[in-house]
Amino acid sequence: MVMKKPTFIATIALVFVAGLILGSFSMVDGITGRFSFGKGPDSGSVSISPSPRGDYKFYTGERMTITVTPAGRFSEAKGTENGVEFWTIGDIGHLRAYIANTEKYCIHGNVCTYEQNGEETFKWRIPMSFASSVSWKTKKYGAAIEDWKTEETSVAYFEVYYDKPEGH
Repeated sequence: MVMKKPTFIATIALVFVAGLILGSFSMVDGITGRFSFGKGPDSGSVSISPSPRGDYKFYTGERMTITVTPAGRFSEAKGTENGVEFWTIGDIGHLRAYIANTEKYCIHGNVCTYEQNGEETFKWRIPMSFASSVSWKTKKYGAAIEDWKTEETSVAYFEVYYDKPEGH
């Protein structure tokens, strides 16, 4: 069957216009077919603002500012577990012993996504139990979050002094 010239031109124009319209929507992530409207980061992250002295060494009782950016819903991680965990840090920089969990920062259940929460910043007071038993020595800690599906961990490291030095 041979197509007439006006019908052929109209079909090509229609396909071209449909391609422009569908191509203008950035809702498909590459050729994978995953929707990415409002796409968040591929993995979660946690960070700590520096202490008032400009370093990452805090005194017991001081407040630190923690920022959590959950993984995106459409990423491989599928979101981030709810809550920041605090761990002691071993000699070679690995997470050693789980000690505390902060308040939950997600508003929708046990898994947060960037699309639901966006970036969440909150203040957290360092408890006395985090202090070293020797006043001149610091103790090393990590604030950690874990991605839900990939179980990858993001850690922000900090140290805690027992007490403020004299004169402060």
